[in-house]
Amino acid sequence: MLGGVCDVVGVAEHFTQRVLHALEQGKPADWLKRALVVFVVVAISATWLMLKFNGFAIPEAMDQAQIGRQIATGQGYTTLYARPLALHLMLARTGKIDHPLPDISEPPLGPLLNALVLKATGTAKVAPDDEIVFSGDRAIGAAGFLFFAGSLVLSYLLARRLFDPRLALLGTGLVIATDILWRFSFSGLPQMPMLFFFSAAMLALAAALDAQDRGLKRGALALTLAAALLLGITTLGNGIGLWIFDGFWIFAVATLRPRWLTAFATPAAYVLPLLPWALHNWRVLRNPFGLGFYEL
Repeated sequence: MLGGVCDVVGVAEHFTQRVLHALEQGKPADWLKRALVVFVVVAISATWLMLKFNGFAIPEAMDQAQIGRQIATGQGYTTLYARPLALHLMLARTGKIDHPLPDISEPPLGPLLNALVLKATGTAKVAPDDEIVFSGDRAIGAAGFLFFAGSLVLSYLLARRLFDPRLALLGTGLVIATDILWRFSFSGLPQMPMLFFFSAAMLALAAALDAQDRGLKRGALALTLAAALLLGITTLGNGIGLWIFDGFWIFAVATLRPRWLTAFATPAAYVLPLLPWALHNWRVLRNPFGLGFYEL
């Protein structure tokens, strides 16, 4: 009887040791670390969204939110904010002012994503009087966090591809600990979507370099064009994306083959998502760059 109890205790002890070893060294340890990171990110985001978020405080964020509401309610890319310079230029260039007033000042990435969020969540409405924080603003803030979380995943994958999993996890942890990125996540500005698309572009570029090393020229070109397209989408959030693409183009031409095809194909892919915005500005203002061109 005593021997049987000892056998059971021995089996239990062996099983416990195997479980602890797996949690410390095996695949369960990796999943446990990932789950811990996810828990920390979700906990911080919930704290921001439920306790620290008091609506948008930046004029540009408010402006892009109201343009997004105009789009979500079927009024097109229009605005309720009449800028005197915009009205003057519209009259001078086209001789008329459309109603509702087309917007030619805010870059389109933020308003378009805001419109999708407002439409999907059913918050494209006037804020009720008893609502302290507008539910639409909170939905846009939550979407900003999702883009931030997505950029964390993409950045981790990129760092793991370039370095190793441990360094990638460390770098991701440092990004999570950066307060200013959390502030941008819930600011209502398009910085987090821009970070997401930029991170995706860099991951595609790294994959293109790997494909070229393996002799997959078509695959490398396709991935490079995808990266250029993603940088074009990034530029829809802010004109600074143009300078990012300049550096990308120089690097791509210098490292990817054939150089002549890369040199001509990447600008075409980059410009593709910018064309609808340029055509909108041309129709309204006879200038593809919008009001920002006159405010430089």
